[in-house]
Amino acid sequence: MKTLRKIIICLLVFAIAAAVPITVHGAIEAEAGKSVTVSFTLNKIYGVDGFFEFSNKSLFRSIKYSYSGKISGDVSDDKVFLYGSSEGDVKITVSVTLARNAKVGDTCDIKLTYETSDLYGGVSDWKTMTKTVKVKATPVVTEPPVTEPPETEPPVTEPPETEPIIDYTELQKQIDIASSLDKREYTTESWARLAEALEKGIGLLTSLSQSEVDEGARELAEAIAALVRIDLSPLQLAVNRAHDLDEACAHGKLWFRLCELLNEADQLLAGGADRDQQKADELAQKINDVIDQILADYANHGAQTVEIIKEVTVEVPIEPTDPYCNIPMHKVWPVLFFIALGIILIMTALYFVFFVKRKENRKDDMPIVDYDIADDDVTKEL
Repeated sequence: MKTLRKIIICLLVFAIAAAVPITVHGAIEAEAGKSVTVSFTLNKIYGVDGFFEFSNKSLFRSIKYSYSGKISGDVSDDKVFLYGSSEGDVKITVSVTLARNAKVGDTCDIKLTYETSDLYGGVSDWKTMTKTVKVKATPVVTEPPVTEPPETEPPVTEPPETEPIIDYTELQKQIDIASSLDKREYTTESWARLAEALEKGIGLLTSLSQSEVDEGARELAEAIAALVRIDLSPLQLAVNRAHDLDEACAHGKLWFRLCELLNEADQLLAGGADRDQQKADELAQKINDVIDQILADYANHGAQTVEIIKEVTVEVPIEPTDPYCNIPMHKVWPVLFFIALGIILIMTALYFVFFVKRKENRKDDMPIVDYDIADDDVTKEL
């Protein structure tokens, strides 16, 4: 009997658990059109590098980031890069505003993938933190009915005003298509119309008028359909042909003209100039014409026949007075030669005079004495 009772109690517990609706564990709930904040706290770190991912980013109308702690850096565009000089705690806050047309029960997981750094610059393994935002139903406030005396008429109650639910799906679709296009592939005139419609469409993402939103989506779609594609392949081929020219083909004014045309082509290909199909074709034709002239000139005259005309100022020389030479230095050199020759002769004469004087000084002028040994003996006897 006791065992049967336990079985019945267990069945009742399972039945009650099954009847309870499943909810997102730890989800942060907010009403459609309202704002809510989600925080991620990192403890005892010197720096953090990471990025945010959203499972349902269209659920939010706007997303803003902020952080606090003894740390510097930036948190923007779904990216995190913070650094500090000491260990501390960092709190990163994500403030989101739910779309007005968000449905009750819709959720979005906000995942932070990050790596932290230590005192010595070492980084940790990649980690993740996930927070969930869920759309909850707007609570209906019911007031107790006001009882009036029977002789008075009941007051007329107007329904509570609610914000209209705006569908931005088509407008957002056209904005994404327009943003993915490259303006260099279309003419300037058609792209200017698209840019104007795109700017207007982005501004209508916060509009509360469904008709304005639909009109902006329609105008943007028409501007995309009216784009005129420009074919720059002939111009690109002409530019490539010019770059393949041998430098030996360079011929004065034609080469300078080719350089000017190539500068115009580079600006047009880069999207910095007015893009018009006729202008691009004419520029390609001009480049090809100049190249043909250069090649023809090279074939007829060769690479060395370059005519350069330059005006120079010529000074008329003074008529020479000497019938033989009018260069002053040619008169100086003979004078210097004879001066040098005279100095050499003088030095030679002085050298010989000095040599003769020296030889005379060495001559012995002492008289020769007749010396006899016998004289010595006579001296001794005396």
